[in-house]
Amino acid sequence: MIIGIVLNTIFSAINLSQGLPYVTESVTEIILAIMSLFIMKQLGLFSKDLFGKHNLSLGLKLGSFVILTGVVQLIIFLTLNVNNPMTFTLAPIIGAIVYSFAVGVYEEIFMRGLILQNLMTVFGHSKRGVYKTLILASLFFGLAHLINLTHAPLLNTLIQVVYAMTAGIILGAVFLRTNNLLSVILLHGVFDLFTYLTNTVYAGHFVSYNLVQYPGIYIGYNLFLIIGNLVIGLLIARKIKPLKEDISLDVKSSENQVIDLKV
Repeated sequence: MIIGIVLNTIFSAINLSQGLPYVTESVTEIILAIMSLFIMKQLGLFSKDLFGKHNLSLGLKLGSFVILTGVVQLIIFLTLNVNNPMTFTLAPIIGAIVYSFAVGVYEEIFMRGLILQNLMTVFGHSKRGVYKTLILASLFFGLAHLINLTHAPLLNTLIQVVYAMTAGIILGAVFLRTNNLLSVILLHGVFDLFTYLTNTVYAGHFVSYNLVQYPGIYIGYNLFLIIGNLVIGLLIARKIKPLKEDISLDVKSSENQVIDLKV
C-alpha cells in the first residue's frame, strides 16, 4: 500500500496519464503485481498452472455471482443516468478497460496468490485450515480498502471494507477450489469494469448512487452483495477437498536406524 501511494504520487507528478485516463494507476498496479509475483516465486508459491486453462471454466462458473453483482450494479447506473448523454470515446474506454484488469491482476496475485497461499502453508490444508485461511485472508483484503479514506467518506469506506471482506471469501473459495488464479483475476476485472466503464461513457455527467441521495438503493445493493458473497463463498468452500494430514512412517534402514518419513 505504501509503495503504491509513493508510485502514484511520482507518476501523477510527471503527468503520466495525459491523453489517456488511468495510466498512472494502471502502471502502479502492474509494477506491484510483478513485485508480488517475484515474492511468490521466492516463497515457492508460483506455478505456471495458476495462470493456465486448468479449471478456468469451473472457476468462472463458480464465481458467476461476482459477474451478476456487476450486472446489477450496471443496471442501477443505467437507470440513474437514463437522461444523461453517453459519449463513446476510444481513449477513455481503453483506459477504463486496462485499469479494471490491472487492478484485478494485482489484487488477485497479491491477495489470493501470495497472501492466501502463504496462509495455507501456516494453517494447513485441513477443513479447519481452509476456513481459517479464508477468513484471515478476507479480513486482510477488506482492511486494505481503508486506504480509500484518503478520498471517500468514513461510512462509505467502512461499508466497502465489509463487502470487500465478503468478496474475499467468494474469490478465495473459488481459487482454493480450482487452484486457478486466472479465473479470479477475470472475475475481479469484469466486476470493476462495470464501474469504470460506466463512469467513462457518461463523461462527466455520471450520477452514482450513495447513502445520502439514494439510501434504499445503496443499502439494498450492498446487502445483496455482502450476503450473496458470504453465502455462496461458504457454499463453495464446503466443496473444497482438504489434503490428507501428514502420515508419519517409521522405516528401518539397513543399519537398523529408524528414519521418519512424511508423505
